[in-house]
Amino acid sequence: MATNPVSVLKPKTAGSKISKDKKDAADGEAQPINLVSVLQAENTKLRQAVVELLLDTMVLKEALQTRERGDVVHLRKPKM
Repeated sequence: MATNPVSVLKPKTAGSKISKDKKDAADGEAQPINLVSVLQAENTKLRQAVVELLLDTMVLKEALQTRERGDVVHLRKPKM
C-alpha cells in the first residue's frame, strides 16, 4: 500500500492569510502551499517565543532574589 506524502495543503487548512486579490485570482480554487515553509515559519515563531519566555524567567528570578534580600525591585529585561 503506497502512502501519499502531505506536501500541499489548502491555505485555509494551514491557517495562512491570503489577500483578497489572490483569492479573486484563484476563482475559488485552493492554492497549494509548501508544508515545509509553513512549519519553518511556525518553528521560527516558537523559537522567538521561547527566547522571550527565558528572558522573562530571568527577570522574575532576579526580582525574587532581590526581594528576598529586602532590596527595591525594578523589573527589567536583561540586554542581549
